Amino acid sequence: MINWPPNKAWTSKYKIKGQNHFVIINYGIREKSYWVNLVSVIDSNICFVINFDDLKNEEFWIAGWHDLKDKEGSDLIESKFFDKGYREGCLHPADDSGLSIGSNSSEKMPWFI
Repeated sequence: MINWPPNKAWTSKYKIKGQNHFVIINYGIREKSYWVNLVSVIDSNICFVINFDDLKNEEFWIAGWHDLKDKEGSDLIESKFFDKGYREGCLHPADDSGLSIGSNSSEKMPWFI
C-alpha cells in the first residue's frame, strides 16, 4: 500500500545541484503513475518533478531531513538522476501542503513519517 499523500520533507543521499534537502510542494497522479514536485529548502530555483516510486528508492532518498556530513554529490549521480526524464517543476504548492497563506484545506500533508 502506498503512503499517499507523501511526507513533505526528503533528503537526497547525493547532492542535486549542490543541495540535499527538499520539500514536496505538490503531488498528483497521472495515468496511474504517482508524481511529486520537489523544491530545494535552500534554493527555490532547484525545483523538479519525479516519479514517487523513484523517491522511495532508499539508495538515493531518505524520508525526513537528515545531516549527511560525509556525502558528496557527483555529476555522474546527478546526470543519471536527471537523465531518467525528470522535468523541472513549478512553485505552485498543493492546497494541503501547508505552504500556502490562506489555504482553506483542513488536512495537511505530514512533514515527517
